[in-house]
Amino acid sequence: MTHQKIKRKTPLNAAITALAVAELDAMTDFARPGSTDPEALHNLRVAGKRLRALLHLLRWPLGKPRLEAALQQVRAVLAPLAAFRDQSSLRGALDRLRGEALTAGDPLTIGLDAIEKGHDDLPTLMADFREHLHALRPTLDFTDVKVTRADLSRALGATFARNIKAWASAESQPADETFHAWRKAAKRLYYQLHALHAVAPKPLRRLETAVNALGITLGEAHDFAALADALDLNPVLAETPDAADAETRARKRAAKCGRRALDQAPGIYRLTRRELTRAIAGHGKHLNAETF
Repeated sequence: MTHQKIKRKTPLNAAITALAVAELDAMTDFARPGSTDPEALHNLRVAGKRLRALLHLLRWPLGKPRLEAALQQVRAVLAPLAAFRDQSSLRGALDRLRGEALTAGDPLTIGLDAIEKGHDDLPTLMADFREHLHALRPTLDFTDVKVTRADLSRALGATFARNIKAWASAESQPADETFHAWRKAAKRLYYQLHALHAVAPKPLRRLETAVNALGITLGEAHDFAALADALDLNPVLAETPDAADAETRARKRAAKCGRRALDQAPGIYRLTRRELTRAIAGHGKHLNAETF
């Protein structure tokens, strides 16, 4: 994932607007009419999640009503694509579980194909998606909002605190639900650090890299847990000959990924919330600065 180039001394409201529009442009580019490419679909949804994380950085300057309205628009745009991405994740997890790509005649492949036939037509959804993105563009103009480094620092600190809380929950109550909540918190922290890369000192850039690695581990735990649930609960997949064995192995892989994430966490979260926020705000000296 490349970093957007923001010049120093760029007003923060203009910089955040530019970052938001860049994500919207990326989503529009990936949403090619007639496309059925799973990688393009994945990249499109990631750009949407980066956009949502960016909006959360403006939680105080925007105020709750305007923030919630913008977030709701983004959620509404992305929601129809979730089922397609979930099926792609299941296929990827099953491939990794077996150590090879599934063949067309594999019973589990046939089961996944049968599930996907129940979804709406992806090329049609992609065509509609571009129209919704165009309607979203005016919402992403924040040049009328006063944004300071203190605002960004405060929002990043809140995201970091959410990570600490999610980590503690996963450590004390290891379960698919707690690891999933932790994964979402880690992803938001990573996307926000990524957005602030232009003003982040080296310790935060190292944190960005480490949190990304943690998010990948937690993502694998989530994919294997989702695969195990599908093999157990989906009537089409549950009837396939290898479903029970694959479910058992998927749960073991999910648990293994969860333990690996818990091992990664202490080194990642050793910064205090105060150290994190002061790094962005400039140790108080630039708290009221309105530029990158």
